[in-house]
Amino acid sequence: MKKNYSFLLLFLAVITVKAQTVNDILEDPNRNYFDVVNYFNNYFKTHSTEKGSGYKLFKRWETEMKYWVDQQGNRINPSHFTEEIKKFNASSVNNKNNSILSSATWTELGPQSWNSTSSWAPGLGRIDAVAVHPLDNKIIYVGSPNGGCWKTTNGGVKWTSLTDGQLFMKIGDVEVDPTNLNTVYIGTMGSGLLKSINGGATLVASGTGLPPGINIRKIIVDPSNTSVVLLATDNGIYRSANGGVSWFFSTTGSFYDMDFQPGNSSVVYACGVAFYRSSNGGTSFTKITNGISVNDAMRLAVTPNNPNVVAIVQCAGNIFGKLYKSTNAGQTFSTIITGNPANGTNFFGYEPDGKDNGGQGSYNIDIAISPSDENEIHIAGVNSWKSSDGGTNWAPTTEWIYPNTTGYTHCDIHALEYFGNNFYVGSDGGLSISTDKGDNFTAISNGLGIRMFYRLGCSKTDADMIAVGAQDNGGSIRKANGWIDWLGADGQETAINQNDPNIVYGSSQQGYFYRSIDAGTTYTEMVMPETTGNWTTPFIIDPNNATTLYVGYAELYKSLDEGANWTVLSNLNLGLLDYIEVAPSNSNYIYISSGSNIYKTTNGGTTWTNIAGGLNGANINRIAVHKSNPNKIVVATSGSKIYSSVNGGMTYTNITSNFPVVVARCIVYQNDATDGIYVGTNTGVYFKDNTMANWISYSTALPIVAINELEIHEASGKLRAATYGRGLWEVDLYSVANGISVINKKDQTLHIYPNPAKSDVTITFNDGQPYEGTIEIIAIDGKLVVEKIIHAPVNKLTIDVTKLSKGSYNIKLKNKNQITSSKLIIE
Repeated sequence: MKKNYSFLLLFLAVITVKAQTVNDILEDPNRNYFDVVNYFNNYFKTHSTEKGSGYKLFKRWETEMKYWVDQQGNRINPSHFTEEIKKFNASSVNNKNNSILSSATWTELGPQSWNSTSSWAPGLGRIDAVAVHPLDNKIIYVGSPNGGCWKTTNGGVKWTSLTDGQLFMKIGDVEVDPTNLNTVYIGTMGSGLLKSINGGATLVASGTGLPPGINIRKIIVDPSNTSVVLLATDNGIYRSANGGVSWFFSTTGSFYDMDFQPGNSSVVYACGVAFYRSSNGGTSFTKITNGISVNDAMRLAVTPNNPNVVAIVQCAGNIFGKLYKSTNAGQTFSTIITGNPANGTNFFGYEPDGKDNGGQGSYNIDIAISPSDENEIHIAGVNSWKSSDGGTNWAPTTEWIYPNTTGYTHCDIHALEYFGNNFYVGSDGGLSISTDKGDNFTAISNGLGIRMFYRLGCSKTDADMIAVGAQDNGGSIRKANGWIDWLGADGQETAINQNDPNIVYGSSQQGYFYRSIDAGTTYTEMVMPETTGNWTTPFIIDPNNATTLYVGYAELYKSLDEGANWTVLSNLNLGLLDYIEVAPSNSNYIYISSGSNIYKTTNGGTTWTNIAGGLNGANINRIAVHKSNPNKIVVATSGSKIYSSVNGGMTYTNITSNFPVVVARCIVYQNDATDGIYVGTNTGVYFKDNTMANWISYSTALPIVAINELEIHEASGKLRAATYGRGLWEVDLYSVANGISVINKKDQTLHIYPNPAKSDVTITFNDGQPYEGTIEIIAIDGKLVVEKIIHAPVNKLTIDVTKLSKGSYNIKLKNKNQITSSKLIIE
């Protein structure tokens, strides 16, 4: 892979001097992915990875960014994906299949609220931006970094997504015109500026003059002349004098916050790692250093109660640094308070006494001043704090552990905003409001479908039960009567026992696993074979034995007793494992991968074979194994390539065909006669089977969002998708949606005798007419227990069922255009 070592040396120097610039570099579209990863991996070999170190921020970025770069690690401009999707949607192949897939419409499953059973920091999803219209405080807009822009017209009772039809939903900020209810600006992270003149009902790209890939972090509209709009970005400040039709580059630098002086919009303040002031409405800016130390992350606040006051909160590394205040409109500053854990003034830490040494100040930081009282100041990082005397004395107003006696909003606060007398907090858990100056908060997020899922697992015996793991909001379980949240932190891999849906496994980042025997009401932490795994540590229940588990750390481990004891199965020294797949038809066939390496065993781990040779050095994004043939696999790789093998990876066939260059993140096989394959990407889901030469889009009514996991629930005929920003969705499988008939016994196309049966079962087809195809016997939990392939037409077939357990089974007969099914009882 290509390396830019000259940049790496520069990068190392920058990071070593000032850790707070990490955010800028992670978001910089010009930085090579592999260079950044190599630096941080080396850095954290000799530095702490504990809370506040920046390690979690890096690992989240590494996990997601690998899907947004090419094979050399260069970041792909979002415009590329836009063009790829447009091209594919306009293709004749896709148009030809639109009518076939008209019934394959995705349905949202949630969650749209949180319900904690044992989660230590429950929430709904991350909110980075809040805007409330000054003429109607019931109209609120929020921006989520991966869930898009949402609007409520009734103060949060009901929310509507405005951006599901947009290609990317990474929102940096939202702003409304202070004099026009219908004019809204939405700034994205990498995909430009969107504008609406009808309250968000329709959105169009705004203007010329903005560079591609720009990250828009703050938007302000001049209240005295709403044609003037300013943007604070990672690539400088931009100004428009015609409502966003065209943009003028004002000032170089990386900026996070900006505001007008109340009552005098010719004065503009802006900050990133330094503070700037404009006296000509944002046409140009001057750096102010009088009383301020530079090169640490900052946010600013103003108040109409005293237009000359500007307050700045600043971090020092990741903990609280200083609070500055200016009383002469930002020309000079005084230090009001300096952070010191020993004195209880680390306001960005995890403890409500301010005495810990942790924090994430360069990642979540904000400040607000009451519009009616210049002495009421709020700051936030992990928790939120309030001063009623201008910043001298402070008390916590929220704590991140739930429940507590102080007050609760989710940790990692990204937005503090006063609109009128209402005070809003946007955090990793959603949006909260206080009407009493921050003394009490009420969550108003219900209805926002913005959960960022990493993984999902379905119950075989209960179609309604699904377990998921999410960034920021831990592990959750969907049941027939609603959702519960049972784990905290960054929820990762999860699985449900195929025989008992009450036994659920979940995990948090880097391989901390938990087990519940009461469907998530309570849990116990599991003892694992190693202490540190990948950010998403792979874990799987043996599809043929519910008490056998596999987990991947630096090596692959197996447990025969539900995790009580572990045995190492590999000795390959690959580095941390990424994925594990156990063949559903034969547990001796196991596939594992790490980076660009993929290994297979056919004897349960006694010997291993490297089968990556035919994949051209690409990193492995996901593996899927055929349900009835352990040697038949499909592999999704970096570079948007998809490969299939019918001999266990000894040779591969490139089946990418017309697949758009949008990066295949996950892949799954359907258990049918035509080998249906579903692929989840950065922009939706695609499908192909062995009757098709080309891929088709399978995303009707699905928001354009990244798909992190796909799983099939055979018994209900559903495909489930865990999205990274828009929660959980499901759709009918292709065999159901495309009109293949399912004919029941009453149609007399299938005769089974005897039924119930004890030993042999004789099947007669279509009233004695010859049949050719596949016969499957499927247990009630969805497990395929018998498969017979009929290569030449026959009138009837006898099957030995003496080895099957007593109970109810489903028999399916499949050919190219029909599925015939019936029930079978074994006595």
